[in-house]
Amino acid sequence: MFNGTDDVRLKKYYIADDENIRIMKLTTQQSECLHRHDFIELAYIFSGGGVQIINGRQYAVGHGSLILLNIGDYHAYRAEGRMGIINCLLGPGFLLENGGAEPARAQAQDMPNIKNFTGRDMLRIDAIFEAMCEEFQQKQPGYLEILRHYVHILLAMHFRSECREDALIANRLDALMPEIFAHIRENYRRRIPLEELAGIGHYAPSYFSALFKKHMGKTITEYICEFRIAEAARLLKETSWSVGDICRLVGYNDKKRFYAGFKAIMGTTPNAYRAVAQSQAGCAARPGATTENPLTESKKRPPHG
Repeated sequence: MFNGTDDVRLKKYYIADDENIRIMKLTTQQSECLHRHDFIELAYIFSGGGVQIINGRQYAVGHGSLILLNIGDYHAYRAEGRMGIINCLLGPGFLLENGGAEPARAQAQDMPNIKNFTGRDMLRIDAIFEAMCEEFQQKQPGYLEILRHYVHILLAMHFRSECREDALIANRLDALMPEIFAHIRENYRRRIPLEELAGIGHYAPSYFSALFKKHMGKTITEYICEFRIAEAARLLKETSWSVGDICRLVGYNDKKRFYAGFKAIMGTTPNAYRAVAQSQAGCAARPGATTENPLTESKKRPPHG
């Protein structure tokens, strides 16, 4: 059920068993009601435009929009003026050359629903869909094999476009990372809001969070936690400051949380880590032999007068 709708359209009413594919070309000024189906749909806007609704989200579409609808996706469209659409309906197994029954969604499950093509790529896709319509109508010998290859080409172009976008995003994020890391380094002792880091690259916070995790393999919270613990480990090794002072210096107000985080990352407690580190160094850290503790510095200053 989705938005109170359960309009399920079944392959057996739309796609012939001996073809496992159906291609329809139409121009419409109407809207389509929300529905889902048990086959994959590859739709292409060849003229005009409108709005595509997929699983509760709305997308503006126009000439060059390639729409991939997986099995079970709830979707509908709303034309704005006259909108030209080519619908390619694919039964399970069509993409498999051996005609097996494995769901076709397995070949497209990780792709986004919509890609918008422009320029030469749009003209290529225009030509591919026109050729597919012709093949399906004429049904010359070998037409199903040709259609299968065309569908694979379309999915490959869809995937290639996604890779290009990922590369562009990754390059931009790579360029921003030194500034982001420097900001964390300078401010890790306090809470750093997600919005603050996202603002460095003018990203929406949720989008930046997802990009960071994809790029770094960890969340921003995990990265900052690891940075704080690494700094704590350095201070434990190089100073004689108390664990409590170090805990507060690296941004933890909760000592239990600090201990838990330290053990999870370093595999031991702060005190045990210090004992081993200082033992390996050959001698224990001596008070006064290290840099001043910022938390106690003011207490050691002589009174004015």
